[in-house]
Amino acid sequence: QRWDLVERVLTEVGPVQGTFYQPWASLRLAAEGSYAGYLSDLEHLWRHGEANSNVGLILQCALFSASIRSLSGNLSPALLVGLVTVGTPNGRWSAEAALAHIAQMPRPQQQVQALQALLEHGCIPQPSMGEALNVARAIVDESSRARALAALAPRLPAELLPQALAATRAFADKRWRARALAALVPRLPESEQPAVWLEALDADHAIILKVSYDEALLVPHLVAEPAANLQHLQATLRMTAARTACAPARSEHPDALARFAGNYRAPASLRRCDP
Repeated sequence: QRWDLVERVLTEVGPVQGTFYQPWASLRLAAEGSYAGYLSDLEHLWRHGEANSNVGLILQCALFSASIRSLSGNLSPALLVGLVTVGTPNGRWSAEAALAHIAQMPRPQQQVQALQALLEHGCIPQPSMGEALNVARAIVDESSRARALAALAPRLPAELLPQALAATRAFADKRWRARALAALVPRLPESEQPAVWLEALDADHAIILKVSYDEALLVPHLVAEPAANLQHLQATLRMTAARTACAPARSEHPDALARFAGNYRAPASLRRCDP
């Protein structure tokens, strides 16, 4: 009987001014600023339907969930920023409400664009960065997730950097892992940066050509390490040059490698290594 009551509360709809609405979803939206709470309630009901092989209930939950997520999908990045900075007659949205709507958006590309817009307009205060990181980590598509983590990297508080680093290392695709690592490196303690730079290079030797020249100047971090690191870098440069020669169109900055190598000056103690 209790589950029957839960089902009625979560799935019954009523007519209001010529349209239909779900009362419990509307109440949670008014109280919390997003449908995240309602979707969580619906998930519990969905699992109950699966446990009892109730196909009708499962389909009903799926339809309600898809409808709610499509509403978030209608929010453009500019509109989302406006709801946080300007608001409506009922008030401005909180950063948490905006992030909850991003988490509900059905398309990964839209999620990352909305997150980038909020960050660019200063709509996410430091106390909300943890939730922003959770939203970025939950993006399904790896290319979009890498872009979201890269956008967050310069703004994350120090205590969240280990979580962000763990998230970048979880990428299955080496290219996106390398790009996310490259964006995060400048925020890490200096003692950790050489190892993570090498990790990014190991993931994708062409990473030097995919970042800006200034970001590619990882040599100052590497020359402080043993000569083995320098040899690793030199081997990487050779491999990158060979790959670029075979497929120059892949490089976003075709002269980056030349400038990189031309500006490289190893300390005298390390110049015994072959260039």
